[in-house]
Amino acid sequence: MALNCCALLSSLQARNSELELLLANALADINTLRKLLHATPITKTQDAVLPTPTTAPLRQSYGRKLNLASGVSLESLPEVILDRIVSFVDPDSIFRLCHAVPYYKYISKAMYDIASEDALEMNSLWPTFEFPMNLRSFRKNPLHFFNYTRILKRHGLSISLGVQDLEYLNEVGPYLTPTVSVSCYTKSLLHVFTLLKSSGVKCVDFLHLMGAPRDATTTDWGILTKLQINVIDFEMGDSALFMSGLKNIFGLNALHIDRASGTDFETLFDCSSLRSIQFNHLSLESLPSIMQGIKKSITLEWVEFIGNNIPTRNAMREGIIRSNCGWELLTCLNDLNKPNGWALKRKVRSNE
Repeated sequence: MALNCCALLSSLQARNSELELLLANALADINTLRKLLHATPITKTQDAVLPTPTTAPLRQSYGRKLNLASGVSLESLPEVILDRIVSFVDPDSIFRLCHAVPYYKYISKAMYDIASEDALEMNSLWPTFEFPMNLRSFRKNPLHFFNYTRILKRHGLSISLGVQDLEYLNEVGPYLTPTVSVSCYTKSLLHVFTLLKSSGVKCVDFLHLMGAPRDATTTDWGILTKLQINVIDFEMGDSALFMSGLKNIFGLNALHIDRASGTDFETLFDCSSLRSIQFNHLSLESLPSIMQGIKKSITLEWVEFIGNNIPTRNAMREGIIRSNCGWELLTCLNDLNKPNGWALKRKVRSNE
């Protein structure tokens, strides 16, 4: 009896999570449509429910019928499983799947509507949708974009976009998925984060920065604690002030730093969730400071040195020996299977 109750509780919790996701997606859809109508956004789906009519209208069921007599098929699976399966399909296979399984026809139809506007390539549509930087087709047929981004949300997929200015982000914000990847061409980075958060974005999977943020001198880093950012790619240059705020970012897992120089890396290793760092074209004068930071960090597991100005293997080995920090030295290989750098991998700790 106890086992049955536990199984039932687990099933109800899973179903509750599914319903919460459906309600969140529905609220996002409602607010997108309300924006098109120049209406104010709502915070609860109940606020969008129409009054109950006094006479109940006749309703027709459009649910899928399972024909078990013909045998078990892919379409006989529950919709929640079918929706999960398609999220793993690659861009070369998605159209074939949609034509082979009628249930997925709505996906290929929405993809065709989007692609025909801008002659977009399939790999820019699925599984990550690269939102056009030129909004001409978007402004012409916003409902096509609404329908397609709604599908992405349903299947837990994401959008990649290049933000040139805040006006662009204001316009496309209501269409964004909960997870996005962003190439930021504006230097008002914290304003970008604020707009992403207000648009319902919960996670930035990959953030590429073009130049140092202009608003990095602010002491108001609060927005960074409210938006998860997994990976950040940036050129160090004059980004020292921005680096000091990295420790405030929730969930920061990896950094890709181009042309790192100088010796001020102390704040870099204060990031509590940081697991890996890649240095491209590192200045050799920075190596001792970085080795000290590696020794200090308790979360780092991988540090990579790529590019022309990389330390020699002997210099790396000597740094490891001097710091006595429990790391091993590996050779990095490029796509042609040729050495193009070194990596430090933390040895397995004795208590693990």
